[in-house]
Amino acid sequence: MAAERSGINVLHGLFFRSAKNFPNNIAVTFSGDAVESITYRDLSKKVENLSTCFSKIFSKNEVIGIYSSDCLNLPALLLAVMDASAAFYPISTTLQPRKVLESINHRSIRYVLVDNGLLQNIMNLNENDHDNTFIRMPLEITDRNSLHEVRFTVLKVTTRNQPCVVNWSKDLAYAMQTSGTTGDPKAVFVPHSCIVSNIFHLRWAI
Repeated sequence: MAAERSGINVLHGLFFRSAKNFPNNIAVTFSGDAVESITYRDLSKKVENLSTCFSKIFSKNEVIGIYSSDCLNLPALLLAVMDASAAFYPISTTLQPRKVLESINHRSIRYVLVDNGLLQNIMNLNENDHDNTFIRMPLEITDRNSLHEVRFTVLKVTTRNQPCVVNWSKDLAYAMQTSGTTGDPKAVFVPHSCIVSNIFHLRWAI
């Protein structure tokens, strides 16, 4: 985790290097109901606080579901998941409840980070699924405060499934689902070594 923060071989390492070099620069600007921005310094602090919380819960290379609309705090959440040595898996908020459950079950996801504004959507799934139950994780007060600040909740999925932990020697960054236009949707697992090399290639190409 912290040992990798200054490295350039992982996505969050690139972020922390930029935060160290340009702490007062704007890191993210989000245009929703109003235009909001956050500096690298403030974003870095949120990431570190969230990562401390997640490191107590998630396993290395474990795939963590993300159920959220676009928002200013989403980058902090994704970076913190990776900094905690886990990987994120976006779950589309446009999916029907049955498809949301399928996404969670097919990936054997144990934990879902949910935008508080969408929390009831997930809790309602408890009424439609008898194999899985979504419960709020009991957290220490400092960890609860870190999540409250970014307006997210950690839900644990109680299920008979084993957790989705990718046993690679490589560090996993994220997972995504194919469109399924040519068959059943499949999961694609992307290691840091793959996406970081692409970022550097684009830098050199510009």
